[in-house]
Amino acid sequence: MRFIAFLICLMAPLPAMALSCARPSVERSYGQAAKAEEAYVVVKGRLTFDESKLPKANMQTQTAPKRTVIKARFQGHALSGADFSTSFDAALNYEVRCLVVWCGGGQSGEDIIAFVQKTPSGYTLEMGPCGGWAFPATRKNTMAVLSCARGSTCTR
Repeated sequence: MRFIAFLICLMAPLPAMALSCARPSVERSYGQAAKAEEAYVVVKGRLTFDESKLPKANMQTQTAPKRTVIKARFQGHALSGADFSTSFDAALNYEVRCLVVWCGGGQSGEDIIAFVQKTPSGYTLEMGPCGGWAFPATRKNTMAVLSCARGSTCTR
């Protein structure tokens, strides 16, 4: 009987398995961006994009696009020194990634703190199924970023 139960578990469809993610934190993302070879800009403000273009998983085939790029706009301020004092208004590519049927997402018009990659062709904000590069612009997250910018250890 145990052998049959084992076989049933092996044949279970993938969505029955849960996606396990480390809980993202603004401090950890700050540290990763600071250590990255790529150039990042930390911004706080409003991201707008066409939500209808977000990827959708096909539960019948257990698939989703690996990568979807959506044209977006970010309006707000960039971290400059130890505060968000530099205006930042730019078009960017909102790159949404999926893993099997789990996809990143977001809401247009939401106030966020984001770690935007500066590339030769412009700016990119990546959002995967586990998040990690964009956070609600709460007072707690804002103070954490400012603390990191002022020299605190940022590894949480």
